[in-house]
Amino acid sequence: MNASDNSSVKGNSGSVEPVKLTAREVFQAPAVKSFIIASSALYVGLMLQAATLGKHIYDITGREIDIGWLGLAEFLPVALLVFVTGTVADRYNRRRVAVTAMIGELICALALVFYARTNPTSVAPMFMIAVAFGASRAFVSPAMRSIAPMIAPEHGLPQMVAMYSAVWTGAMIVGPAMSGFLYAAAPWIAYATSAGLTALGIVLISRIKLKII
Repeated sequence: MNASDNSSVKGNSGSVEPVKLTAREVFQAPAVKSFIIASSALYVGLMLQAATLGKHIYDITGREIDIGWLGLAEFLPVALLVFVTGTVADRYNRRRVAVTAMIGELICALALVFYARTNPTSVAPMFMIAVAFGASRAFVSPAMRSIAPMIAPEHGLPQMVAMYSAVWTGAMIVGPAMSGFLYAAAPWIAYATSAGLTALGIVLISRIKLKII
């Protein structure tokens, strides 16, 4: 008897026990695999870009406080749109919402690529891009979180949530590390890498088929 064919099994005592799937079994589901890989690309790109942008702004102005203002510029849209983004994710196709917002993130990353190649001396455009990126990110997060229950195999949601959390933790380590190496080559290379990772995430998420729950 296969675990995928039955939602429960009988133990030795005759009681019905739920099937327990391993993380590897859950990951083998095509939609889950695409989602986890896409999340890895998106979050590594996010952390990579955030670390690069903070360093880049500091190198231009030499003022530590500008890093704090950058954090505020990225977070403020999320706080202001908190009641809107959840409603949008609930009322509209979540994959479409996520992909549309990711395209906004991609545009912001590409804008940073082009601006970085001009040898900038002003950080005002960077702050404006950061605000736009924060607004896009505000819509991505609730849409992505709500996709997980729609694609997880039966009895596989806890394992999927654990993998999703692990992806976020790993991205917080890998992203800034990549930023240091890529920034040493050129800031625009770091931004371009972030854009490429975001584009990969868009492609993978757009191919996921959601089930109705």
